[in-house]
Amino acid sequence: MHEAYPIDVYSLVRRNLRIAGGITRDRRAVLARALAELRESPQVADDLVTDVRPAMDAAAAFAAACTPREGRLKTVLTVD
Repeated sequence: MHEAYPIDVYSLVRRNLRIAGGITRDRRAVLARALAELRESPQVADDLVTDVRPAMDAAAAFAAACTPREGRLKTVLTVD
């Protein structure tokens, strides 16, 4: 069973945020292409990811993403 995370939908809409997720049928090929692109331009990840948090802190990550801060671009959740 998957764990559920509470999300304040009003804040999501009000801040014009979006949640992106998905699956692929050809995961290996997609990951290989993404890794190849990162090898060519490794600064892309450093330039875009401004906050890294564990998946267990998803609610706090969402709250932070809803709070304006200069320089904040992308929050990434990690799974250990």
